[in-house]
Amino acid sequence: MNKLSKLSLLLRSGCRSPSEFRDRLETTWEVRWDRMRKAPSSFRAASQLEALDVLEGALARQICPFFQDAELTKIEIEVSSGQETLKKKAPFSLKHNADVDLARFCYVMSRALAPSVILETGVAYGVTSAYLLQAIEVNQRGTLWSVDLPPLGAQAEDYVGFLVPKSLTSSWNLRRGATRRLLPKLLPLIGQIDLFVQDSLHTYRTITDEISMVWPFLRPGGVVVADDVGDNRAFGDFAKRVCPSAWVLIQELHKDSMFGILVKDKQPQF
Repeated sequence: MNKLSKLSLLLRSGCRSPSEFRDRLETTWEVRWDRMRKAPSSFRAASQLEALDVLEGALARQICPFFQDAELTKIEIEVSSGQETLKKKAPFSLKHNADVDLARFCYVMSRALAPSVILETGVAYGVTSAYLLQAIEVNQRGTLWSVDLPPLGAQAEDYVGFLVPKSLTSSWNLRRGATRRLLPKLLPLIGQIDLFVQDSLHTYRTITDEISMVWPFLRPGGVVVADDVGDNRAFGDFAKRVCPSAWVLIQELHKDSMFGILVKDKQPQF
């Protein structure tokens, strides 16, 4: 999509909703400001095996066996097939899709925790949403709450969560809008959260703001997963500030990026 088309869609969104127009402009400037700062994370990424060892110690339960689930293979095949279909008609960039490494970790963390409530920010075509909902079905318990303001694109609204199989949507609550506008109202409604997946805007401000908002609602022993944390120090700075049971940065194998996982301390902090 060219810049003129995007501008036209942006102006059209302003006619529909002035607040959304402001949210989109604010997002644009926030991304540009982050790029100007050029302060990538200096924290070391662990290998996936190292990370699993740390996480299994913090959670006091096995995680590795869930990578062998037949249901994980099943959802990978379905999502991969859907992505091939999208190549012909995607209304916004496929770069918004989560990498398979992150999606697999979302699945196995959900299987290990057997969460009652999962909160996710950022949906796009629904890669991580599909994996999380597949885990919920296998666990036979849990609800996924997702918040997303779709990228600009012709008929983009119709493609949010496109990759989520219809058979899994009964456990899914999808809310449309900017996270900083919706989360303050949504969090008290949801209550205690077991697993939070931060995958909306990857700027220092948004990563920090979203995890900070969710943190009081995250149960002791709960887990935060955040994508694309290598471009700034937000995730590592937050982890150092709250002193969790464990936190790791994991290098993704299929793209030049990394994601972070943080386990909230089970003991109250004073």
